[in-house]
Amino acid sequence: MRRVLIIALCMVFAAGMVFAQGVSEDAADVPKIGIAVPSPDHGWTGGIGWWADKAVEELKEQYPGKYEFKVLHADGYAKQISDVEDLMVWGMDYLVILPHESAPLTPVVKEAHDSGVKCIVVDRGLTDTSFGYINLAGNNSEMGKVSGIFVRDYMKEHGLTKYVAMGGMPVVIDGERMNAFFDEMQKEPSLVNLAGGRNYDFADWSTQKGLEL
Repeated sequence: MRRVLIIALCMVFAAGMVFAQGVSEDAADVPKIGIAVPSPDHGWTGGIGWWADKAVEELKEQYPGKYEFKVLHADGYAKQISDVEDLMVWGMDYLVILPHESAPLTPVVKEAHDSGVKCIVVDRGLTDTSFGYINLAGNNSEMGKVSGIFVRDYMKEHGLTKYVAMGGMPVVIDGERMNAFFDEMQKEPSLVNLAGGRNYDFADWSTQKGLEL
């Protein structure tokens, strides 16, 4: 839950940056802030959605009548693409988004950016970093590195040699974590990834899917 709080604070901080810019805009125009997050499919995303809704209510109280907010929760990348399109039709000036998946959401976020929407991407990242959006993320490579060191040393100490590696979802940060994980695991030649080399499948943060893999 601590990471949920950190991400929520980042979202509020991002909104604060928006407010700093907004004061110079025409006072007759109320800036519209669209927030797109995944629907709860496990505890972490449940926390993300809860904190997003809570942050909006707090900001409404802090800045009564000065900003309009709309929070949309999506149960998949197709719904989230549609949500961003709906927010553009709504006329949002700013977008805060935690992408359901990186690659499918990149084009529509870029479309929003190209139309003049200021975009803040939280946590999962986009596959295209060439256009001007704010990216708020943790040190995911370090997370993968620390995990790899722990698993590698534990397996060696206990005489274990075979393992199955699983990713979370096809998002940018997952690749960063897994690459750093394999960098550490491959330093011990006795360890064998049953999927071969640096290969792995996605468990989609599902216990059942993980058991099947």
